[in-house]
Amino acid sequence: MPLHHLPLDLHVQIFQYLPIDDILRLRLVSKDMCTVLSLRYIWHSAIMKALEVVPVPQIFNNLCNMPTEALRFEAVRSFKLEKAWRKEDSIPCSVKEIPAFHDMVYLELLPGGDWLATIACDGSVCLQHVLEPAPRITKEGIGVSLQNMTSATSNSSKLDSLLVITGRNETDASSHVFLYWIDTRIPCMEPVLNLKLPVNILTASAGFGVLAVGAVLGEEEFIHVMLIDEYTGKRLGRDMVIDVQLTGSMEDSTLSILSRDYLFICCSFGFSLHRIPEPEKGEEDGDPRMIQAKASWSLKLELTLVPPLSSPVLWGQARRPMAVFLLDYRELHALNLAVLPTASHIKVPLPVQVDGDLTSLGTHRGVWWNRRSLSADRRLLQLWTEDYPVVVGSLLVPREEDEEVEYLSLDEWSGRVCLLLRRKGEKARILLVDSVGTSVA
Repeated sequence: MPLHHLPLDLHVQIFQYLPIDDILRLRLVSKDMCTVLSLRYIWHSAIMKALEVVPVPQIFNNLCNMPTEALRFEAVRSFKLEKAWRKEDSIPCSVKEIPAFHDMVYLELLPGGDWLATIACDGSVCLQHVLEPAPRITKEGIGVSLQNMTSATSNSSKLDSLLVITGRNETDASSHVFLYWIDTRIPCMEPVLNLKLPVNILTASAGFGVLAVGAVLGEEEFIHVMLIDEYTGKRLGRDMVIDVQLTGSMEDSTLSILSRDYLFICCSFGFSLHRIPEPEKGEEDGDPRMIQAKASWSLKLELTLVPPLSSPVLWGQARRPMAVFLLDYRELHALNLAVLPTASHIKVPLPVQVDGDLTSLGTHRGVWWNRRSLSADRRLLQLWTEDYPVVVGSLLVPREEDEEVEYLSLDEWSGRVCLLLRRKGEKARILLVDSVGTSVA
């Protein structure tokens, strides 16, 4: 029996397993076939398969509200990105300058690639849509330039975005921690915590109702752990100061909250996994508990890149952390964390001998920039792209003379990369690099 004579329910059962390129070809066969392949269920199945590869909680949460055309757009864009990310010296579909409204030091593309948080040197934050000329929301900082700043995004327990910013105020030798939760569907950006601590903060991470800050006071290095309500900032237990007994310096480290129970640390001497102790009931106030904690699992490994850059840890519907990726000097490290508190580690050499001065990684894709990796045309800068495990491509992006990349942020779902570029003595500017664009025709 010819395919087009089969009952509709059989069509649906067959087509949901086809790759996107086959679906697009079959839509051209006949009007009836195009009608069948326009069904919402077909594109919903395609999106679900794409989310298994690149898990984006914000996209998953919004699926029931997305019209069929939006589902088709997201599915086809995901297919196009898979191919574009592996091409060498690819020209992006579009490169757009985004207006900058303060002197930025960091920027973070939020999941989905439509919203951008820009961070100024005093801790001020702007939230803006990448296609709009002005910020929707601005939150003021402390009015004093901070030093040794850090910035990181993650997901809250309800799968909104969290933004944690830290920096040191040299005028009074204190450090500040700003924590925001962000919902881009409304949109809104609300402050959760604004802390001032008498320590030097080196790294920080938030998630699952936990805020962890790696700090140093005198000769002592430790992790300050706070159990909080991610929306109100209310303490849910007494703070803990944990001595994790690292073999390397906290200054060269990255923290990731894997779950309410586990904290992952990456430093220049390897990896370690630590269990977060249970809180003491009814003791939200008072001095922090002092705890010495041995690693549940660790791996000694000399890493070249300082500080190490770990991917954000995202989780599926089961909310189990699966993998952490780290791009070191010409090597990709992958740690499988599916069965906590153990882990397995593999190291894969990169097919190109180009290390990353600046790197942004996700769960399936990464991008990095090396100032010595020049294209034949010096008006173009070269961004290296990677599809895990190690399929490497590159993007060629136009720039102004003598511009350097100060920071970059990747949204692996949309394939968008935001660059913070600066010439000596001038204010920074933002470029939005869109590798596949907004058309899926």
